Amino acid sequence: MIKNNALVLFLSGIILISCGGNRIYEENVDFKNRIWQADSLGEFVFRVEDSTATYNLYFNIRNTTNYPFHNMYINYNLADSSGNVIAEELVNKNLFAEKTGEPLGDGIGGIFSHQFALLTGYEFPHRGPFQLQIQQYMRLDSLPGVVSLGVKVSKVEE
Repeated sequence: MIKNNALVLFLSGIILISCGGNRIYEENVDFKNRIWQADSLGEFVFRVEDSTATYNLYFNIRNTTNYPFHNMYINYNLADSSGNVIAEELVNKNLFAEKTGEPLGDGIGGIFSHQFALLTGYEFPHRGPFQLQIQQYMRLDSLPGVVSLGVKVSKVEE
């Protein structure tokens, strides 16, 4: 009986956390054989209904301890439905501590999850669909140890 109550409480907590009302989009895609090819774009299309609100855009990355570098360079661009690029940048994020080599992020076994901000307090110029493309920008064409890539868009709570 105690085990059942604990399980119900745990699952209820998970449901409440995952039902965050400010998230408007989140999607993650897995890489075949845990390898991110340099020519493989992560393409994510989402819709913004309220252009008067501000938003935070994040990218999610899951990597293994076999990832060969301490950091990851990614290049992203955000485009509207006409293909106009409205934001783009090359960013560098650490997946492992530079000095100790210890994995950063939340981990289970040999897989670690990270969520990094791309744009915070961002105001979209209009309503409609937008596309966020993300590409790895590392020295290897075949980047091993990358399990998945994702995007999260959430409305900033006032």
